[in-house]
Amino acid sequence: MDPTTWRPEPLVTAAALLAAARCCVADALSTMATPLDPGTWSGPAAEQARSRSVALTGRLDGFTDVLDRVESALARGAEQLSVLVAMIRVEELARAATGSDVLGPHPQTASAAVSRLAEELDSQLASALSATVSDLTAICRPAEATGPFVVAPAGFPIPIRAATPAGDPSEWWNGLTAAQQESAVLQWPAIIGSATALPGWARDRANRLLLDRAESDLIAEVVALEPTPRTWRDLFDGPGGLAGEMTIGTFGGGTKRVAYQQAVAKLAAVKQTRQVLDQPEGRARQLLVFDVSGRSTRVAVSVGDVDRANHVAVVVPGFTTTVQHDLAGSDRLSAELADQARRAATLVGDRREVAVVSWLAYDIPQTSDTLNSGHSVVLRQSAESGARSLADFLRGLPSERHVTLVGHSYGSTTAGLAVASGGTDVDDLVVLGSPGLGVEQASALGMPVKRIHVLEADDDPVADVGWFGRDPSTMKEVDRLATQGALLPDGSVGSGASGHSRYLTSGTTSQWNVAAVVAGAPVVRAGRPAASW
Repeated sequence: MDPTTWRPEPLVTAAALLAAARCCVADALSTMATPLDPGTWSGPAAEQARSRSVALTGRLDGFTDVLDRVESALARGAEQLSVLVAMIRVEELARAATGSDVLGPHPQTASAAVSRLAEELDSQLASALSATVSDLTAICRPAEATGPFVVAPAGFPIPIRAATPAGDPSEWWNGLTAAQQESAVLQWPAIIGSATALPGWARDRANRLLLDRAESDLIAEVVALEPTPRTWRDLFDGPGGLAGEMTIGTFGGGTKRVAYQQAVAKLAAVKQTRQVLDQPEGRARQLLVFDVSGRSTRVAVSVGDVDRANHVAVVVPGFTTTVQHDLAGSDRLSAELADQARRAATLVGDRREVAVVSWLAYDIPQTSDTLNSGHSVVLRQSAESGARSLADFLRGLPSERHVTLVGHSYGSTTAGLAVASGGTDVDDLVVLGSPGLGVEQASALGMPVKRIHVLEADDDPVADVGWFGRDPSTMKEVDRLATQGALLPDGSVGSGASGHSRYLTSGTTSQWNVAAVVAGAPVVRAGRPAASW
């Protein structure tokens, strides 16, 4: 086929049509999301209708996923084809003007580059379309009923979402045998891992499977996107070149560069997560959240078993925290906090288990986001969206546990908004160096008096700004805890915490106070002299 006739426009059009089709299917899924009400229709026919509805919803869900992947493949193909067409046209112009190929020192350089890129594009599209055929074949295969739930084709466990009118999957899960639960984890890790109402052990196993898959996928993505000598600069620099004039996608353009940087960061986050989980220190760790689908990686790792622990603390960090750079440090602080909480609990005769979760599962603002209106640390958007995810996570914890939510800096705003949304069943809220809880009055959080604990170091510049609501240390209803050096209830002496980021440093009064709240043990309050314990 004559390459001069190649046009990217049909691929662009096809991608747009698939996007429209995906929206239509999504609308249909939204319409079908509400399960049939057993209160208005019951009996064998109703049960059969519900099963058919579940199976059809599963297929539509599968179609949505396939359409999304094909749309992305076509869009990438159109972008790469645009590059090829541009190269061909430049080569034609060069030859018409000079009678030679100015794109390289040898006459066949440009032609060979075009052929090589064309072969790669053809291979990528063929692979994507081949996978689509396989997926569609699986989706269209009739569903089969097994046990207490319908297995939709291609592994879409829609009964998890439609098990009850409220969408709570716990009833469905509890109706399975142990073998069926294990099978569900293996078949549907993406859904099991994100179902906050399911046990921690199941989410952990599912998310570890997703971690393995993500590592393989990201390694391939980094290799595919990694800059090579065959770039726009190499092809177009020099006399008569077009350097700087064309930055279309894959070869030197901003889109590829950003995608490559994100893939590298996500791969580093995956490796950091694996290192934290595989520490040989003997502590149990659970991967309760794992998500690499957004612009950054989101995880939540528990030190201790949240299914067995009687005291569960969830620690939410703030500004500039990332999984790849900070998860190991957050996990270390969580482990030390758990140890201190166990020690504090013994003062009141409590030897029950403690689990502490490092919750880095929201879009935490970074320094580079400061001027970005969607993610800036000076705005509430990231805290508000994070609060919704955090509230869902908290609601999934067993209700009989003593739950303490700990928020530092911007994370305290996220924590405050989560509690204010209601229904989280948080027993104690601890905020460290808080720029505000997103509310003007402590009563807006709906928590009992003195169950909101505020720690503020004397030289913390963030703690007094009151940027996201009233400064919590000025609220009468809160319990102000000490951060300066003091005699601790166990007879030891705690050191003072300084600055904005040392509240959980081992051996400080502030660390003891946070641990004591987690364990329900005696605390040291601000403005009071050391007491004889």
